[in-house]
Amino acid sequence: MQLINNIKIAKGIAWVLILCAFSANAQQWTTSGSNIHNANTGNVGINLGGASAQNKLQIGNNYPGWNGNDFVVSNSSGALAIHNNGDHTYLYGTSAIAIRPGYGLWALFADHLGKVAIGHSSPQKQLDVTTGANDYASIGHTLAIGQWSGLHFGYRENNLLYRKSAIVFERLDNNASGKIHILNNSTGSQSATLADSRFTIDQTGNVGIGTPSPISKLHITDGIGGEQLRFSRGVGSVRFVQGLDRDDLYLYNRDASKAF
Repeated sequence: MQLINNIKIAKGIAWVLILCAFSANAQQWTTSGSNIHNANTGNVGINLGGASAQNKLQIGNNYPGWNGNDFVVSNSSGALAIHNNGDHTYLYGTSAIAIRPGYGLWALFADHLGKVAIGHSSPQKQLDVTTGANDYASIGHTLAIGQWSGLHFGYRENNLLYRKSAIVFERLDNNASGKIHILNNSTGSQSATLADSRFTIDQTGNVGIGTPSPISKLHITDGIGGEQLRFSRGVGSVRFVQGLDRDDLYLYNRDASKAF
């Protein structure tokens, strides 16, 4: 006989009681080969200090307001959660979220203000990228000849994003050569496209202003004639003006009289 909680129980009966209790819990688990899973639809908690789990799988103490997620790791200072609502999967953090492979260089760091750093852990702006010396950040895509890719700039209003300006690369041939364009759209709410090229540098170094296809080291055109180029100093200026009726080019001096 053995004394348990001041009750004398035969050893054999005690083992039967223990096995029955374990068997009742074990019925929730299903095995398949080397796999095991629990079909219980409730929450599972680990190291909760006696509290009930508020998330499907929760490790650590409950963090206020973090309930109903799929996975939470938390303590009294903060929490990290993963939640899927059927359409999107969200990663939440009460402070910073970081990706740091091998605990070496920071691959990505997002702080509690929504600022994101790549290559370091102290973002000063909404996107703060650091590269090594003599290195660069790379933006691009698989492009067919005539296609382009780059970086748009614009503004957001009424939950719409207007991408009015851009710096893009246009692929020209099978040798990976192409042109760099600066785009700027001035029409309503439309986003900038290659037709909005205002400044171009081609693969030979020719520069175009007002033309996406420069044929000289500096090619300037507006398509309608008039002033093409101006040099200014103080109150005076020297201007090159293309004639409206003929292919003439006039040079005006500082007092606005024709030099030739």
